[in-house]
Amino acid sequence: MFFGDFPTSVRKLARICEPLVLARLQQTKPIFNQIIANFYVPGQGLAFHVDLMRQFEDGIVVASILGTCVFQFRQTCQCQPGGYGLCTCGRLDVDDQVKSVFLRAGDVVCLTGEARYNWEHGILEAVIDEWEGTCYPRTERLSITLRKLKAAE
Repeated sequence: MFFGDFPTSVRKLARICEPLVLARLQQTKPIFNQIIANFYVPGQGLAFHVDLMRQFEDGIVVASILGTCVFQFRQTCQCQPGGYGLCTCGRLDVDDQVKSVFLRAGDVVCLTGEARYNWEHGILEAVIDEWEGTCYPRTERLSITLRKLKAAE
């Protein structure tokens, strides 16, 4: 995890991703001030979550640098906005409505607005992903997440 001015090697990625966020979010510079590099080996995943709403601004970008995976989305539960805590609203019917996107190296996902706040994202723990009838053995995967910390209140 890195905060503040990005190393030169990451600045180019941040500049490429800036136009992906809404115009209203581009007015406050820097657009991103935190970077996370995540490295996964086959079998590892990412639990469904919403990036902390109290800590991070709208406009989160995930760049897939190496490897492939099925990146999944599901609506947050209605009793615990943001998806945190113990659900009491009958989460099972929500889980049946998972939306998936197949990410390859070079793909970028931008989470803003409803996608940022009302949908959790995650990656199932697996060694093989199935997408549109084809099986893709997982290899090592590297992703870069760009986001902005909210100012201290």
